[in-house]
Amino acid sequence: MENYQVMLTIVPVNEGNKLIARQLLSEYGIYLFEDLKLMAGSDTFFKELKTFPDEKYQFPNGEFFLAYMNEQAIGCAGLKRFDDFSCELKRMYIRPAFRGQGFGIMLTDLLLEAAKQLAFRKVLLDTNLEMPAAIKTYLKAGFKEIPAYCGNDNDHPIFMEYQF
Repeated sequence: MENYQVMLTIVPVNEGNKLIARQLLSEYGIYLFEDLKLMAGSDTFFKELKTFPDEKYQFPNGEFFLAYMNEQAIGCAGLKRFDDFSCELKRMYIRPAFRGQGFGIMLTDLLLEAAKQLAFRKVLLDTNLEMPAAIKTYLKAGFKEIPAYCGNDNDHPIFMEYQF
């Protein structure tokens, strides 16, 4: 039996890879709004996608990352400023063929480190009960469930935070 080494590389979005980021985000939108039937936020999501990445995901307001496995883009996620002390983890997506292999937690850990480097004191996120693997990943990374901090008009929102 041959032993293959898997190499996960996580890089910030830049001019050279922003089209790949947009493709991953398009897939994420299809997953949210077609597969999971979450309807709230779809208009805003696709409007933002047209101008992605904008200043919300750029230093000093945040950052957006792509995850590659052996040079194949497998996922993405970003951070954007919420207030002077907090940022939001947004748009976490791992392609279906790569789920369940620990890549989500690796990407989450990197985002937490990036948030710390950007001098945020806490990371907020909202997700939905329809995404149990995401919830499990966030809890494993140390997030705690909190009361609503923003609007999420889907039927089963969940709000979480991580404090440094």
